[in-house]
Amino acid sequence: MNSSDFEPGTRSANLSLHPASLASLIVDHLPLGIMVVGSDGRVKSANPSLHRLLGYAPGALEGSDLTALLDNEISETLPSMPLEGEGFFRHADHHKVAVTFKSHKIHSNGAREELWLVIVSSGDEGSLGAETEFDLKKRILLDRVQHALLRASRNESAVTLLCIEIDRFDELSQVLGGAGCDELQCQVYDRISQALRAEDTLARVESGRFVVVLDNDAIPDKAQVVASRVQESFDPPFQLSQGRTLLTASLGISISPRDGDTPDQLLASSYSAVKSARRRGAGQLAYHDKLLSRKMREQQKLEFELQNAILEPDRHFSVVYQPQVELNTGKCIGVEALIRWRHPGGEILPPGGFLPQAQKMGLLPRLDRWVLMQVINQWKNWQSLGAGLDKLQVSVNVDQQSLDQGVMSALPLDRFLRDAAPVLNWLTLEIANYGLQGQVREHSHLLRRLSQLGLSIAVDGIGNEAVDVGIFAMLPVSKAKINGELVSSVDSRVSSRKLMRSLHSFMSSLEVNSIVVGIESLKIAEAVRSLGISHGQGNYFSAPLSSVKLKDWLSERANVPGDTI
Repeated sequence: MNSSDFEPGTRSANLSLHPASLASLIVDHLPLGIMVVGSDGRVKSANPSLHRLLGYAPGALEGSDLTALLDNEISETLPSMPLEGEGFFRHADHHKVAVTFKSHKIHSNGAREELWLVIVSSGDEGSLGAETEFDLKKRILLDRVQHALLRASRNESAVTLLCIEIDRFDELSQVLGGAGCDELQCQVYDRISQALRAEDTLARVESGRFVVVLDNDAIPDKAQVVASRVQESFDPPFQLSQGRTLLTASLGISISPRDGDTPDQLLASSYSAVKSARRRGAGQLAYHDKLLSRKMREQQKLEFELQNAILEPDRHFSVVYQPQVELNTGKCIGVEALIRWRHPGGEILPPGGFLPQAQKMGLLPRLDRWVLMQVINQWKNWQSLGAGLDKLQVSVNVDQQSLDQGVMSALPLDRFLRDAAPVLNWLTLEIANYGLQGQVREHSHLLRRLSQLGLSIAVDGIGNEAVDVGIFAMLPVSKAKINGELVSSVDSRVSSRKLMRSLHSFMSSLEVNSIVVGIESLKIAEAVRSLGISHGQGNYFSAPLSSVKLKDWLSERANVPGDTI
C-alpha cells in the first residue's frame, strides 16, 4: 500500500473512527482483483484492481455476467460456484488475461441471497505458451469429465466424448500462419458450439483438436446425431482474412464405461477413435468400440442407399396390400397399403427395415406422398376396371412429420389429397399413437380438414403405448388399430384378453371401430372374435399382396361358400 494514496494527518483518525472505511480502503488498494458475485452469476461489486487488470473503466464491471468475463473455452468447462483454478479472463479489448482465481461463500446479515467473494490474481501471460494454455484447458476438461462420470454412476447412464480433429490442419498451418490458424480455430469453435445442445461441453485441447462432453442420455444413436450435426457445421466455407476455405473434420467417439471409466481413459479412447476415423479418409467418423463402428458404417451405407432410392422412388419402391377381414364372415372389407424397398443388395425390405432410418433423416413426408399417389392411381385403375375393388377401404400409414404444415414446399396434406383425387371416402389415413401423444392441439385443425374431405382417420399402435384419451375426444378419429405383443399373447394370457376387451369397450363407447392387426394363427383369430371384435388383419388371412395377386385372392375367396375364419 502506497502512503501517498492517503491524505496526511487524516488516515489514522478516519480509520479508527470508521472500521467499514478501513475495510473498503484495504479492498480498494489491494493488488489483487476482488469481486462479489450474486447467486445469479452477476457481479455485485468489483474493486479498482480488477477493473485495471481487465481494462475496464471504474464501476463498469458491476452488473456483468461472470461467464461473460471468462474466456469462451474455459467458461464452458468450468463448473458453477465455487470456482478455483487457473484460466483466462477476457480483457476489455478482447485479448486474454492469464489469472488464478478462487471463490469463497460469504454471509451477510443484510443479504437476502447467496453471495460469493471471488479473488483474482494476475499471471504472467507472456510466460504461458500455447502448450501451457492447452494443458490448463485439458485439466479443466478432465475435471468436467470426472463430474460427468460421477453423475453417470449415480444415474446408471453413460458419458460420451467426441474428439474432433480438423483434417489437413498441419498443411493449413503452414499456409495460414499463426494468426490465420487462430482465426480459423475461433470460427471452428463457434461452428461446433452452434451444433451442440445446451447441456454439452466443448473445449479446444490442442491445435486443431476439440473435445465435446455429452453427459445427458449419451447413448450411441444420440451421440451419432450430435456428431453428424458437428460434421454438417463444417459444410459452409470458412471466411478468413486471407480468403475462403473449405474444411472437413474427423470425429472419434468413446463411451463410458466400455471405453474407459476414468477421464484419462475415456479421453485416450476418443483420441484412438479419431485416429481410426482418419485412416479411412477425411471427414470420417469412428467409435472406439469396433462393433459400434461397424454398425455406424452400415447405417451410413443404408442412409446413402436410401437417399438415392428416394430420388427415383418408382424404380426402387413398390406398394403391396394386406387384406382386412370381417372375422365372423371372412369377407374382405378393406386393405392396408404397405411400402416395400427393392434394396440394391437384392432383398425386398419391409417397412421396419428402412422406415425408422427414413424418419431420422426427415424423408418420410416424401415417401408418404409417393405412397399416397401410388394408392390413388391404383384406386383410379380399380375404378376403371369396374371389378368392385374400388369399393374396398384402403388404409395408408402417414408419419407425424407429414402432418407438419411446412413440409413438402409448404403444401398441406389436405390440399395435396384434394388435388390428387376427386373423392376420398374410400381412403383411411393411419397415424401412429405415439406420433399424436401430446400434440393433439397442433394437429387438430389439419385432421379436421382432412376429415371434411370424406376420408377416415385411424390411430395405429393401440396397445403398444399408453392411450391419450384426448386423441379420441378432440380429433375426428373413427378407427383404432390394436397390435403388438398384446395381440400375439391374446390366446394365451388372461391379462392380454382383459386388456384387449377393455380397449375395445373403450373404443366402442366413443363409436370408434377396432381392428386387430397381427393375427398370425387360427387360435388368435378365435380369441379376438370371442371378445366381440369384428375386424382383423394378419398373415393368417393373407400376406401382403401385389395389386394383381390381390385381385386373384379376392376372386378365389368369392368362390368359397360360407368362407369364415
